[in-house]
Amino acid sequence: MKRGFIIPCLAGLALLAAVIAPFFISTFTLTIATNAIVFAIFAVSLNLILGYAGLPSLGHAAFFGCGAYAIGLLAQSGIHNFVIELVAAILGSALLGFVLGPILLRTRAIYFLMATLAVGEVMRNLATSWRTVTNGDDGLYGIKLPGYLADGRHFYFFLLAALVVVVTVIAMLMCAPFGHTLRAVRDNRSRASILGIRPLTLEMSAFVISAAVAGFAGAMFAYAKGFVSPGVLSVETSADVLLMVVLGGPATLLGPVAGAVVIEAIRGIGSTYTNRWLTILGLLAVVVALEPQRYFGRRSRKTPAVSASAEAGSESKAAELPAMSLERRHPPALRRGSSARIAIRAAGVAKHFGGFSVLNGISLNVVEGERRGLIGPNGAGKTTFLNILSGITQPNDGRVHFGDRDITSLPPFERAKLGIGRTFQIGNLFEDCTVRENIVLGLLARDGHSLHFARALSRYNELQNEASQLLDEWGLRDLERVPVKVLAYGQRRLIEIVLAVSQRPKVLLLDEPAAGLSGNETKVIIQTISALDPQLSLIIVEHDMDLVFSVCDSVTVIANGRVLAEGTGDQVRRDKSVIEAYLGMPL
Repeated sequence: MKRGFIIPCLAGLALLAAVIAPFFISTFTLTIATNAIVFAIFAVSLNLILGYAGLPSLGHAAFFGCGAYAIGLLAQSGIHNFVIELVAAILGSALLGFVLGPILLRTRAIYFLMATLAVGEVMRNLATSWRTVTNGDDGLYGIKLPGYLADGRHFYFFLLAALVVVVTVIAMLMCAPFGHTLRAVRDNRSRASILGIRPLTLEMSAFVISAAVAGFAGAMFAYAKGFVSPGVLSVETSADVLLMVVLGGPATLLGPVAGAVVIEAIRGIGSTYTNRWLTILGLLAVVVALEPQRYFGRRSRKTPAVSASAEAGSESKAAELPAMSLERRHPPALRRGSSARIAIRAAGVAKHFGGFSVLNGISLNVVEGERRGLIGPNGAGKTTFLNILSGITQPNDGRVHFGDRDITSLPPFERAKLGIGRTFQIGNLFEDCTVRENIVLGLLARDGHSLHFARALSRYNELQNEASQLLDEWGLRDLERVPVKVLAYGQRRLIEIVLAVSQRPKVLLLDEPAAGLSGNETKVIIQTISALDPQLSLIIVEHDMDLVFSVCDSVTVIANGRVLAEGTGDQVRRDKSVIEAYLGMPL
């Protein structure tokens, strides 16, 4: 049996066992199973932001408790309509996520963890101290299920069906463009932003959905217990569900469910045999803590486009990959000239970091179709200048215009939408994705599909066909199923250019495209750049003078944060000040 069928088969058997079990187990065991399903739903909600978005939370109980308290407060008010209570719990938690998200999502990694911890504790203290509303530590009682769910077995089956629905919805989201771009933001936020993806919007969407599902789980917990107290908002509750997700496996569909079942089995069954069952949970926590990178850092995933056998032998396959061809299979038409219309303009751009001045009034005009080289000594400020043009860094002074529009204050994703593409000095791709998936992500961002939630990415036929055409055009078809991280360095540099070109930019910023390449690989890059669309404007930062003088129409030399010289290649290479400051001898 193929490996890809093992997990679905095991999941099917587990579901079948879950359906049959209530007819053969005691009431006590049924209660444990019911709690396990409630916490499985809660764990799946946390996994959406922890596993798929890379946001570790120690305050997710805030949304769980919000849903539980919504049920308790409505019950105290005499409202016992199950549908109204459920809608209030879900919407209340979603609204809380919507309010807190823009604040919490400004932080990253450990800071996000601490911020969510603080939110959870504030919520718990509020529930404890606001006695006139929440009844303090005594909690809220009188929570009842409707008659058709009052039977424990019926409620169990309702929860099981709800868990199946929640897992199915998460699976649908992860197969849709939303899921692919969310994981791209998790793995490489800066590259995703340069492609035109709005990281905060994606994370906010995931955060609100996660909060809503957690609120539903909290409501079910309140119904299962018949009361709600501040304990549902505690850091212990958040830590428990975090342990469930990490134990089962972040960024896996069914891992959090398995983790919840294990933890609740230890909690429920273990407590009947020993008073030290918490020690077992503690040992599990220690084991998890020995590998913190699983949830505090980027988690490597298995890409769906790569078969298990191919993935297992990816490293050996990398050694067999052919070197880059010196000719593209279907190169586009060669450049035919340029216009006089300004494509991008920088005026008096200055940048300093503390007391260190990097750029001192750089001005630059690049017209449509022009290839402009940007050269100078190391530390001259060339990459900082590209960062300002692409929106990664804001200048302290000066303006940047794209055509007639002032874009100085625009973020990178807005500039990408206008038509500014970028490659980086250090390889910057989605490492765990295949070559094809990298290209598809670029097309998703370009066409604005990042927030499409329903249709599976594989069903976007036009987009998939365009990705295939790009792979054929650039001679990458043989590598389409290979993870980028196992490719040769030269191939990765080529793919960076292809990824940027897939955006159909009007201005492309290339930061040392030939850095670290062999002579033959540099020739490929030269041919590739020379064969780009003649209407595409280029700004190329490079130390390889053969590339600069063979590709660029004009060259700007930067030294000590200022423009030292500007002109054609012949003019610059014979300029005495350039020879003294950078070249060392005429070329």
